[in-house]
Amino acid sequence: TELPYLFEFGVPLTPDQQELSATMIRYWTTFAATGDPNGSDVPRWRRYRGTGDVQGLDLDSAGGVGPVDVAAESHCAFWASLA
Repeated sequence: TELPYLFEFGVPLTPDQQELSATMIRYWTTFAATGDPNGSDVPRWRRYRGTGDVQGLDLDSAGGVGPVDVAAESHCAFWASLA
């Protein structure tokens, strides 16, 4: 699902999508050049230490770019209780 944000496929992006696209491209190019996705003009990408350190890449209207707790969002505690 991220490919249209990184490569031009002839599908027009909304202004919100264009902003996310620019952020994602900055992360990738900075990472390729330095081995670290953090750079100027992008939200800090924290080092992964646990499920709350996953970088969410979403439109501003849907939460934006920043750390999310994927275990909580995926209800892992509930699913683990069924095992």
